[in-house]
Amino acid sequence: MVKKPVAVLRRYTNLAATIHLLKKRKITLLDPATWDDKVDVDYMRRCSQWLERPVLALCFCQGPQRYHHWRVYANGMDGVCIEFDKDRLTHNLEARYDGLIQRDVAYRSYADAKKEPPDVLDLLFLKRPAYEDEDEYRIVRIFDEEEKSTPVRDYDIDINCIQRIVLSPWMPKELSRSVTSALKSIDGCEKLDIRRSLLIDSEAWKKFGEEAYGKLEDSLPEWIASDSE
Repeated sequence: MVKKPVAVLRRYTNLAATIHLLKKRKITLLDPATWDDKVDVDYMRRCSQWLERPVLALCFCQGPQRYHHWRVYANGMDGVCIEFDKDRLTHNLEARYDGLIQRDVAYRSYADAKKEPPDVLDLLFLKRPAYEDEDEYRIVRIFDEEEKSTPVRDYDIDINCIQRIVLSPWMPKELSRSVTSALKSIDGCEKLDIRRSLLIDSEAWKKFGEEAYGKLEDSLPEWIASDSE
């Protein structure tokens, strides 16, 4: 029997947020006002105004690791990608909390959305096809009327929801060793799979290039030799 691959939710973030998550065993839902996609921000704001309740959210990428994901969401040396086991995380939150809405984001064209307008809840999980590569999964919290408004809200999770932590591909190797050691020193995190991304500096691919060139003949290819004559 073929084992079904574990569905992964990737949270691109920074080192400070990662330390907070590991020490407190919490994920943090935030005010969407700072999001890069201003259409997304507008939909969230309008929903909050219409309901007269604050709305917080947290986004994950279900697509594979890509260069532009790092550049946009975790740029720089302190970028981190936390990979969660999707089933464990979603079931963990469902068992502990009421009121969290967890759904895949739907990607629809303008023409399609105009033809079949979404309802209020669907608008919170709607994006344009240009963002489809993210394959986004989103957790949203709409506050109850009696709840106090806050720009952030933490939710407890189990450490076994984390499948792997990937450090920035721009982090120097020597520094990544120290950071890995520091993260593993956090109580309960000693067995976590923590590694530096090889996205921009793969020794295996360098070795492949070395071997490929080693198999070439010493003479220049005809198309280069002819240009040099």
